[in-house]
Amino acid sequence: MHNVSFEESRKHVPADALGAIHVYRPHTDFSEFIMDVVENIREMDLQRIVILVQKGVSKSVIDDATQRIAELLEGEKLDENKKIALECFHGLTRVELRRLKRQWERSRTKRRKRK
Repeated sequence: MHNVSFEESRKHVPADALGAIHVYRPHTDFSEFIMDVVENIREMDLQRIVILVQKGVSKSVIDDATQRIAELLEGEKLDENKKIALECFHGLTRVELRRLKRQWERSRTKRRKRK
């Protein structure tokens, strides 16, 4: 059992936890994507990763990717009290991906201005 929480247990990660968004497209390199996500978590001390998956990518590919990310993070010996949520949204069109990325950036900019 991995100590990384997935979609069904994301309620254990605070809503305002530091997070990042990653996009998986049909032409994305699997290994590079996984290493980018893990590196991002390490460098920025993230607790929430949102993976947006473009239409045309098999759900099994993303399941494999999240499993591999969990395994790598488990090997990191992270603080046991720190949970990491991996949230995936499948079957998005290119237009939806662009819109969601813009909304994410706007919300992060607003949060930075408030601080």
